[in-house]
Amino acid sequence: MMIQKPRYFNFYSIFLLCLWVLAVLIIVAPQFPTLSLVSDYTIHFMVFFFLVGIGGYFLNNRKIILSSFGICALLCVILKNESESPFITKDEHSDQVLFAHINLANVRNPFELLPTLIEMDCDVISFVEVTPDWEDILESGLSLKYKYSTDIVRIDPFGKAVFSKYPLGNIDTIKFEEMTDLSAEIAINGKIYKLYNTYIIPPLDNNSQILAKKQLEQLTSKVNGNVNSIVLGEYNMVYWSSLIKSFRFNTNLQSSRRDIIPSSLDVPRDHIFHSNEMQCLGIKDIHLKDGSRVGLFAKYRIKTVLSGRENDGPKLSKLE
Repeated sequence: MMIQKPRYFNFYSIFLLCLWVLAVLIIVAPQFPTLSLVSDYTIHFMVFFFLVGIGGYFLNNRKIILSSFGICALLCVILKNESESPFITKDEHSDQVLFAHINLANVRNPFELLPTLIEMDCDVISFVEVTPDWEDILESGLSLKYKYSTDIVRIDPFGKAVFSKYPLGNIDTIKFEEMTDLSAEIAINGKIYKLYNTYIIPPLDNNSQILAKKQLEQLTSKVNGNVNSIVLGEYNMVYWSSLIKSFRFNTNLQSSRRDIIPSSLDVPRDHIFHSNEMQCLGIKDIHLKDGSRVGLFAKYRIKTVLSGRENDGPKLSKLE
């Protein structure tokens, strides 16, 4: 009588092995720039494992169910550790401040952007990739509503600008390689905050990752010299990447983002980080009518009763 040998490596065993190999790649990906694409879509992979777990239920395969849901839960914990606490409910006894950050390279129609920003009525708007063509457009479209502004206009992607309803002071630049970041003091609700508008080198390979790390280290040294800081801009990394995690740990800043919408493959790499005394009430991506995503909008609460708008608030350093 012929005895059939058990098939230890059948289809389900190979599929299960592939799931765990993929899970390991996702977990270690933030440490390696060559695996950045894997790391960027961690949330999408998390949804994938959840769906695989549901599929395992219909296939009545207990190993696939436990493995898929276990990996999904592990990724949830990893992402949760890189997010701030849940959004705070509105406090009627505290003032709110609204921020917007715009990447002008993503704007197809400038005459559609400006009405959108005016309607949003933000308190502070930062821009990156400000070119000479954009300088006059922003000035003519926003200067009436935003009395305070500063900019660095360049023909490359490293131009920047800030428009504010609050007074700006001690305006300075942070130079790294060929890039220049923008910093300024801003009086918000009785407190002086240091505002940084930055553009980080995309860490596409080992060399660019080293440059991005050095740039973040330089920015860290600037931020650590101030008690209250708001750092916003294009980081060209997801908020759970190793460099961003290190930056947040060393500066003790909070991330405004909690998650991303996995229905879209457009992974946001722009972020707003803030000091602990600020509490994020909500954040969302800014889309124009043509469907283009141009930036992000965030609402914060600051536990003070004084108003720093226009000419109120503490005295700022002299404008440079």
